[in-house]
Amino acid sequence: MEPSRQQRRGQARERARLTERLFREGLFPTAGPPAAVILVRHLMGVLGRSGDGRRASKAADAVHRVFEAHLRVHPALPRLDCKRGCAHCCSLIVTAAAPEVLQLAASIRQGRAQEAAALKARIGESRAAAGHLTIGDMVRKPVPCGLLSDDACSRYSARPLGCRGHVSQSVEACLANVADPTARIPGSRPHGEAALDCKLALFAALKAARLPHRSYELNAALERALETEDAECRWLAGEDVFQGVPMDPTRTPEIEALLDRMIADASA
Repeated sequence: MEPSRQQRRGQARERARLTERLFREGLFPTAGPPAAVILVRHLMGVLGRSGDGRRASKAADAVHRVFEAHLRVHPALPRLDCKRGCAHCCSLIVTAAAPEVLQLAASIRQGRAQEAAALKARIGESRAAAGHLTIGDMVRKPVPCGLLSDDACSRYSARPLGCRGHVSQSVEACLANVADPTARIPGSRPHGEAALDCKLALFAALKAARLPHRSYELNAALERALETEDAECRWLAGEDVFQGVPMDPTRTPEIEALLDRMIADASA
């Protein structure tokens, strides 16, 4: 039996309440739909606004806000050695979803012209230093990120989930990793799990919107977005703006099945 108008209004109010809680408390525990599914539902709504040419950037901003909210209220975060000026991890390979890249590109364009030009040049240098390496090769050949300025991220507030989730409890371990990429860095489980859940939610929403749900090497993708006029609108319209940019390996059927389940749960 179809729900009544009053029931539909009640459902809409409850969904709005859960979404507000998501941005206030992050990926909170719930007896109902998992918070990640609530996030998928919200992102599907954002990406479904066909008249909004910034909806990809807004989806990226939403997952970043939920991630940060989750950490603000988490009761058991470990002590971290990360601080401004410590940029050892900023030479590691970073991948980002297209909406995150497009949000970063918009942030750079909105800055001062002289700063934007300098960033574009550094991003191009980082991309050129990586050459035609694959994602796997880049793990073994560290290249400083083009967004670095005086050993700090010049676009810290817009950094992708790959950066937000990569933290360290030991600067000595970071230095060891610079010398030997196989050396383990003690990270933070809450950061890593929140970044993964947010990334999966974003990928599920992108898949539901029939948009590419892949991760791209950050510097190469950012260079492409900056040199492509109206990159976000063109990507949303179906143009393969990031064609040829190194991507994460093809996803497994298990991951695709997980994304399909998240979409189904969010659509219920």
